[in-house]
Amino acid sequence: MRLRQLGTTQSVVFIAPPEVHQSILDVCQKHPTNPVDSADVVQWLLHQTCASNRELEPLFYAQGVDFCRRIQAVTDHPDFLHNRADQDDYMETLQQPEQQTLEDLYKPRIDTVDESVTGIDSDLLQGRVSQFMQELQNRRGRSDLVQNSITGSALEEVEQEREVAYEVEEEREVQRPERLQAYRFPGLHPTLSEFAQTGVLEGSGTLPAAEVLDATKMAREHEMDSAGLLSHLHVSIEFTRTVKLKRGKERDEFMRPVNWILCNNQFAIVVIPEEAEALIPILRATAAQATYLITYAAPVTKAMLHFDNLDYYTIPALPSRSLLPVWLSFELGIFAGRLYFEYSEYVRIRERVLPESMSFLQEWLALRRQGQDISHTPMGYVCQRRTLRKDHPFFSESKTQKHMLRPLGQTSTSAEEEEYYDSEEEWYEAEEHISRQEWEKQHGQVDYNSAESDSDSDASEDREESDEETRDEESQESGGNDEYYVSDEEQ
Repeated sequence: MRLRQLGTTQSVVFIAPPEVHQSILDVCQKHPTNPVDSADVVQWLLHQTCASNRELEPLFYAQGVDFCRRIQAVTDHPDFLHNRADQDDYMETLQQPEQQTLEDLYKPRIDTVDESVTGIDSDLLQGRVSQFMQELQNRRGRSDLVQNSITGSALEEVEQEREVAYEVEEEREVQRPERLQAYRFPGLHPTLSEFAQTGVLEGSGTLPAAEVLDATKMAREHEMDSAGLLSHLHVSIEFTRTVKLKRGKERDEFMRPVNWILCNNQFAIVVIPEEAEALIPILRATAAQATYLITYAAPVTKAMLHFDNLDYYTIPALPSRSLLPVWLSFELGIFAGRLYFEYSEYVRIRERVLPESMSFLQEWLALRRQGQDISHTPMGYVCQRRTLRKDHPFFSESKTQKHMLRPLGQTSTSAEEEEYYDSEEEWYEAEEHISRQEWEKQHGQVDYNSAESDSDSDASEDREESDEETRDEESQESGGNDEYYVSDEEQ
């Protein structure tokens, strides 16, 4: 704001912290009990400005020397715009060290005004440039900071480096992923169709899952033989065909997720969704069920442990869990990247996972999780050879271990099913319905239709009674008036 009436109707109050107040007293040479007025504040401000200029003298000196260097370079190389040699010499003069080490900045040395300080030989300067350089040297010699060689040199170099900001030209280049051509699905292989109908696995439509794992780059780096981990599991040929890659390029980053398994009590084949869609009509049309199509997802969180039971959704309905091989859960978990398991499987996993394969397994599971850290999961503990106890939080009871979908004819093993809602509105409606049902259990069921009819009849009866009372009052008033008039006539 403008203080046009300062001194008449306007005034200024200075508010300062204790250290500034003490600095004002020191500059003005006043006792702490003496009052401080505006003149003292202005004097202190001017003193601080002068002190700041004195501290920046090395910077001004460095800028002056740099100016002399540039002017002299133009004089020494007048044809720098056309002559390549002069241009190189001129650019070498203009360029300055972008960064300096701590030793160059703060190493103790005797400060003398010569070529080591100015960076230029005074004898090479000519004309007014030489006079200007001599004036700079004289002023620097008279400066108070010349006595402190370490502080002066460091401040000069640091401030000059801070003042001369090197602008780096950056051109943003978006590197998009390489466009790859995907394989086309040729149709269901006869080997899978025959296995779905008869339960006999013969033909060339599948290959062991251990071969797929051994073909990865990390398996070759670890010299890993995956037959000990995946000795029974198979995959379809189409499972390994994702995108067309150049010769020699690895497929580690193009591994399909494991979602569908076609199995019986002896064999298990990991198939792709297109094959699963083609197998569903075959399985439903087969009278004697020889195989089952199972939906699977690797338990990467504690809430997904119910997928590990392999009975989440099966086609056709799975009569008993005992119809599946005992090794299926373990090998599926290794191949799909399972991170969580029940404590009852802990001993079996420790027996199957050998110490020499733990480092490879840790990298494989991390690859399956897109590079995420798995060290704080049960499988991460196993790969790090850390002991797990039954009372560990990994194995505490989870309320989400319930089945959501089951085919027709399959019974539920839990007391109540887990409910899922698409929106918060559906959840609120369900909660309101449940609350109403609980109230009816405690207070008895209420027939809302009969209650409404009863309330309507009661309301009509009340209205009729009120109408009758109104008519009685009117009749009484009318009767009284007639009697009054009659008596008046009689009079």
